[in-house]
Amino acid sequence: MESTVIFWLFSTFLIGGGMLVLLLGYRSIEEQRAREEEQREAQELRAVRDMAAMPRFFAGPTVTDSLSAGPVLDDALLADLESYVRAEQVLAAQFVNEPSVDSLYRQSRPSAFLH
Repeated sequence: MESTVIFWLFSTFLIGGGMLVLLLGYRSIEEQRAREEEQREAQELRAVRDMAAMPRFFAGPTVTDSLSAGPVLDDALLADLESYVRAEQVLAAQFVNEPSVDSLYRQSRPSAFLH
């Protein structure tokens, strides 16, 4: 009886210790992967910064100038998109009031595109 209790205690400690070793090994591997990922992202960021700082044949604005300037809106493009959306809304309202195949596929004008 005592030998079976000792056997089960020994087995429990042996299996528990093995599981603990596996868990700690997995944890250290995941920590190492996370560190490598952070290093790779930092290296990519440095590479992008270095490429942006390289002199170009046709020199343009630097990265910091373009970031500080903010987005530039083209008023003509914005007005064109607004009129296109309004025309499409009118066609959608007409289709809702009088549904037909012709009114479904009718275009208000050619699609909006960048110039």
